[in-house]
Amino acid sequence: MKEFMNLEIAKKEIEKAKEYIVQLKEYIDLIENYTADTDEKRIILEYAIIGNTKQVADNLNENGFRFENRREYDFIDVSRVIKWMEPIDQLHSIVQSIHKLNLDMTYKLRD
Repeated sequence: MKEFMNLEIAKKEIEKAKEYIVQLKEYIDLIENYTADTDEKRIILEYAIIGNTKQVADNLNENGFRFENRREYDFIDVSRVIKWMEPIDQLHSIVQSIHKLNLDMTYKLRD
């Protein structure tokens, strides 16, 4: 009976993994076909790829982008777009969830 339970658990885990792979493929497709034609969408796309607000700000600055065409971006500017703006599209909604998970994990590591 124990062997049967292990087989059933393994089958369930395989199904979970298959679903996760499908979700990852959809996410990758969304990223690859995303049009970053505004500063906000550029931030969303960069965060979708990098997952770090400071690195996104650094990348934007290195590529000559400026916040409101005046000053360099900082991680707070990136967080405002990701966290506080109403989602403008599907990728933005996903990125908001990822950002929340990243923040939750950061706070757990500090405890």
